[in-house]
Amino acid sequence: MSTVRPDGTPTRPRKPIDLPMIPPQKHQDSGEMDGKLKEIMQMNGILNINQKRYQTDIKDLEDLGELGNGTCGHVVKMLHRPSGIVIAVKQMRRSGNMEENKRIIMDIDVVLKSHDCPYIVKCLGCFITDSDVWICMELMATCFDKLLKRLRRAIPEEVLGKITYAVRLTSP
Repeated sequence: MSTVRPDGTPTRPRKPIDLPMIPPQKHQDSGEMDGKLKEIMQMNGILNINQKRYQTDIKDLEDLGELGNGTCGHVVKMLHRPSGIVIAVKQMRRSGNMEENKRIIMDIDVVLKSHDCPYIVKCLGCFITDSDVWICMELMATCFDKLLKRLRRAIPEEVLGKITYAVRLTSP
């Protein structure tokens, strides 16, 4: 049986689409975020470099130049003077925006939880001030896009599989 649209054109009958219902994602409330922030704040200024723990101040880091940037902030190459080790520091601005602060907290939480993944750079520690968040990471020899440009050929499937697996491990 066909029906007619308001403009007079006929329509054909359609089967209802059976779409699976996905339960809504549980969003973390501000209490949970406050708890995570307090947990992270206890590690503020502590860097773990080569199995040694350093109580560090931001002043102990020397800027050696920018490595890259994105929507979340930028990454700077820095020398940690007490250890003599060069590290990468992801620098993000804090704001009063709850969603932005939640994203920063989740970013720190993910890198801290991926400490035992051999395919992901290690988080060495972080600094949290009223205006900034700095996540200190081990410095990679290169980044994936620069590696692709330098290789000028396809990445072998087994390597892509390991990269995909490592990225999946960090997803909540």
